[in-house]
Amino acid sequence: MADQSKYFTIVAALDCSVLQSVSDILTNPPETQKYETIKAKLISAYTDSQEKQLRKLLNELELGDRKPSQLLREMKTLAGELCYSVI
Repeated sequence: MADQSKYFTIVAALDCSVLQSVSDILTNPPETQKYETIKAKLISAYTDSQEKQLRKLLNELELGDRKPSQLLREMKTLAGELCYSVI
């Protein structure tokens, strides 16, 4: 799929609140790599920082009504994301 097609597919799928977070790209899109630009902006706007992920991993996760294996899976996922972002 061409860059421009992927870009317009993403834009069409976004709701109004998300469109506001990328409005600068929509009003003045780059000439090349439109898809990669909007993708990077969305990822940075909607992912937690490393510090927040670490804080959640160490302090905020609780077993609650989940099975221990579900908690462990979430902890591994968070820890994996932290390890990959450091490398």
